[in-house]
Amino acid sequence: LRTRNSLVLSAGDNVGASPLASALFHDEPTIEFLNDIGVNASVVGNHEFDEGYRELQRMQFGGCHPTDGCQFRPTFQGARFPFLGANVTFDNGLPAVLPFSVQIVDGIPVGIIGVTLKDLPNVVTPEAIKGLKFGDEVQAINRTANLLDLFGVKSQVVLMHQGDSTEGGGPDDCKT
Repeated sequence: LRTRNSLVLSAGDNVGASPLASALFHDEPTIEFLNDIGVNASVVGNHEFDEGYRELQRMQFGGCHPTDGCQFRPTFQGARFPFLGANVTFDNGLPAVLPFSVQIVDGIPVGIIGVTLKDLPNVVTPEAIKGLKFGDEVQAINRTANLLDLFGVKSQVVLMHQGDSTEGGGPDDCKT
């Protein structure tokens, strides 16, 4: 049960480097869980691109896996929340992912802007992001915030995915 007048947001990396119980089913269980808990929006993280843009689109909009198909039901429904990435474009400059979402909370429009790191190409295989560009985060936030402001959306939230890197040797190592 959700708290009144609230949003449930995700900072990305929902799929990809996931537990076996989700990975075995191409992360469909994770998306279904996020649907069940009422996530309103999620920024794309680097792991959303692990299997490429086409798989990211399948996670968003649904459909059967191109290799394994649909094994336990007629089709996978996809996310009931938008994946956001204001700084993710195709090579031609057009948006590859929705830059923002507007949610209504107690009658007030709230703009949610999502950005991932411009350095994302350094942690994903080149083939997975072929044809995509990752622009400056601050410029994308400002551009999108100004657009939302023109639409009259004064309450705005920024979801920024910043991956994690560790040097540690395991769960008991203090170098994480």
